[in-house]
Amino acid sequence: MNKVIYLYILCVVLFACKPENNNQFDLKSNPLILDSSKPSKINASSIFSSLSFLALEKMEDKIIGNISKIICKDSILFIKTRNSIFAYNLKGEYLFDISNKGEAPEQYRTISDFDVNDNIEIMDHFSKKIHVYTKDGKLKSSWKYPLFAISFKNMKDGNYVFYSGNTPNLDNNYMFHVYSKEKNKLIKSFVDINKKVINYFQYMDIDNFPQFEGQKIFMSGSKMVYKYDRGGIFPAREINLKEFEIPKEVYNKSFEDVSYFDKYLEKKDYLSAQNTFYLENKNNTIIPLSRKVKEKLWLWENKTLKQTKLINSLSDDFNFENHISYEIKDLSTVGIDQKNMYFWKDSAEFLDIIKRLRLKIGEENFRTFMDSHENIKKISSSTSIGSNPIIIMSEIL
Repeated sequence: MNKVIYLYILCVVLFACKPENNNQFDLKSNPLILDSSKPSKINASSIFSSLSFLALEKMEDKIIGNISKIICKDSILFIKTRNSIFAYNLKGEYLFDISNKGEAPEQYRTISDFDVNDNIEIMDHFSKKIHVYTKDGKLKSSWKYPLFAISFKNMKDGNYVFYSGNTPNLDNNYMFHVYSKEKNKLIKSFVDINKKVINYFQYMDIDNFPQFEGQKIFMSGSKMVYKYDRGGIFPAREINLKEFEIPKEVYNKSFEDVSYFDKYLEKKDYLSAQNTFYLENKNNTIIPLSRKVKEKLWLWENKTLKQTKLINSLSDDFNFENHISYEIKDLSTVGIDQKNMYFWKDSAEFLDIIKRLRLKIGEENFRTFMDSHENIKKISSSTSIGSNPIIIMSEIL
């Protein structure tokens, strides 16, 4: 009888101590550890199942400049430039654009960030407003949020997550803020700001929010990956760069601004996450890193082989039979979703790739190559300097 009572009490204690939700993650069981600091070139097929080019239709009065973000939703590419959102189908045909910059209440002063779910939501950090548009680009409504932020994400559970980076909000010294639009209430804030670095450690992390279910959150200067879970943001995975990690005492130095901080890093071999993102699926993990500021690398975890390595370039064995490689520093990653990573090339850069290929393989082989690669031939013949950028869609393994 006493044993039965003891077992009953033990079960009650164990279940009472169990967390109500899965907010506690075992950081020690799955760290991401750098195996080798020597960067290498790999075939694009090691990470991607395909890599294709898409030319964007050029409209006389609709010229796209630098691209800062792409979201693909319902087979439509929503492309953020400085002050506009352009919509194209997957054939590269222009659909519409949202260009509503101005000072009126229904206009935005800038596009700080945007998101696409049932609607297109544009964030203007100057006015602290979210402008809501329909999927065909018509203004639907606008609403204000109560804090400074540089990017955001509609989490589909009624909450929004706002990211303020290293800029504090009055008495709120946190990076992430969970806000309920329905309740018009800031629910809770997460991840302390290091006040010692706010003068110089300012980087934009536009792609650090999950674009699909289960994706995690990462930001510049961090060695911790976070996960949004049931209204909160919690540590999910630790990054270990070993002796190449920036020591804590560096952040105690008084750098005047980010340029002085960068000059310091230029003289060191530290690896740092700046203007970063975090991609993880069942096969791969990818994190962009910088070394000596200008050297851009990917930290790649191959989960099948259970190894990590630094990548400095991708050899294109899909389109150019390894004749052409892309330096990581030249790959402008502007979007991640369940299926693809999105990059872009200026039209002049794309034409330079074609020129390099021609010189490398010779005129006769070049003609044969073009005849067997219709898409590249079509894009190169219709592209000129000043054309819209070329989108690279890379399907993730």
